[in-house]
Amino acid sequence: MIRSLVITVAAVLPMLHADHPPDLLRFTNGDQLHGSFQGIAEGPSLVWKRQDLDEIAKFGVNNLRHLVMRGGNPAVPLKSISLVELVNGDQIPGMVTALNDKEITIETSCAGSLTLERNKVARIAPQPLGGRLHYHGPFSPEHWEVTSYNRDEKQHQEQAKAEDEAPDEKAEAEDKQPAAAPWQHSGAAWYWKSSKPGTALILRNTIPRKSTLRFDIAWKNQLNLAIALHADFCVKQSPKQEDDDGKPEDKQRQRDPFVAHDSSCLPSIFGNAFILQIHSNYMVIYRTMVDAEGNESVKRVQTASNRLNIGENTTSTFELRSDLDNSSYSLFLNDKFIIQWTDPALRNENTKTISGNSLAFLPQIADAQIKISDVIIAEWNGMPDSARSLQVDDQDIILMTNGLDRLAGQAISLEENNTLRFRGKHGEFLLPLDEISELHMANGKRLDFEPPSGLQLKLRFSPMGMISGAPLSGDRKTLVLDHPLAGDMTIHNESVVMYEFNDSTDIFTDWDENF
Repeated sequence: MIRSLVITVAAVLPMLHADHPPDLLRFTNGDQLHGSFQGIAEGPSLVWKRQDLDEIAKFGVNNLRHLVMRGGNPAVPLKSISLVELVNGDQIPGMVTALNDKEITIETSCAGSLTLERNKVARIAPQPLGGRLHYHGPFSPEHWEVTSYNRDEKQHQEQAKAEDEAPDEKAEAEDKQPAAAPWQHSGAAWYWKSSKPGTALILRNTIPRKSTLRFDIAWKNQLNLAIALHADFCVKQSPKQEDDDGKPEDKQRQRDPFVAHDSSCLPSIFGNAFILQIHSNYMVIYRTMVDAEGNESVKRVQTASNRLNIGENTTSTFELRSDLDNSSYSLFLNDKFIIQWTDPALRNENTKTISGNSLAFLPQIADAQIKISDVIIAEWNGMPDSARSLQVDDQDIILMTNGLDRLAGQAISLEENNTLRFRGKHGEFLLPLDEISELHMANGKRLDFEPPSGLQLKLRFSPMGMISGAPLSGDRKTLVLDHPLAGDMTIHNESVVMYEFNDSTDIFTDWDENF
């Protein structure tokens, strides 16, 4: 059972310093500006201030793409990841304090107390991840690495020359080098656009042994992407040779030509890892290993099925659940269970070499474009389930935190002792909220939501949460928002890390040359 989530979430969030990085404003034409966000004025327009200028500037919001506050860090992070999801996709961070057949009341630290009609709520999630949150982003490129394995010989030589020069000259030479890789961060996503694959996007030291990894991926054209789980990057080192002065010289940079789509190259990149290779129509699972002598091997893991059929020019939500202790893995696609597999070879203690805690993405096809966003990594209770795909028109569905128990029926009321009264087929039950992972409201009783016209601003919270609406007014501390389902809301910005302007239902509209 997962308890005291308020404490465990706070424990893993990074310590925040009093001096936060400046705010960052991105425009639709690709320009960007550092400074300090001052609020929303009539127009609406965004009020902006720079320390080197005395005058206040105003920018029409129709020309804006993102506002990243404090370098993507909250002034005060939310103490809990409990949330309520509405029929428009908003995820309001907070706890349900009252519930009946007509209304649901939510207590939030970011917007006070909110009362909504029940048919506007799609999901109540007291414990949405089933375990402690380790990462949610990327609201900034911090903690991520980008490594290219496809540099040409000229770039190798220039890099080698820079490494042999004096520190000041080395730094100057590195500044002149082209970007190491085409992965680029913008807003709350990583983008990859290149005609030459072979660049890894890496997030180290974030995946526990029992973990849930969830992320959104969008792509144009064909998809061929390798996802490395539990990678340790224990790669074979090139032998040292003597230079002209008789001193040992590391020849690691003289790498063999790299072929992105060749699976035999994967151990030299990720070391010991599980690799999920996803294509537009199918998937392949590999286990890569590097032994103590540096010998590399790749083994394809047999699965009951390898079909995906996700097509071209689309977007999907992937969720991977892994349990290294039992060599067990599950894949969910768009909240639907796809497959579970195990690797019996790793249950032998002599071959249990995969124990890393890093994640990586590697494009393996030319002339494709990829967007990765909403990356969530959390601890997992180890119980595979497919309850998220269980949707019923006339019944509410409860998924318990143990991953096994789920009930269909009707949520009646919230009692004083923080328990939910639930009427099922076999009677009424009082269920403690801290043992409920998610409550999905009956499909047939939800409001059919029509997106409003005009500018809709999205606010992103840390560690989780998103609220949208039309901006009315505000200052640096608060924003008054006309919410399409809740009416006027006053949002406190201390837990907001990003404003997203000019959102579109077409996920590819903002894939311009400048992202």
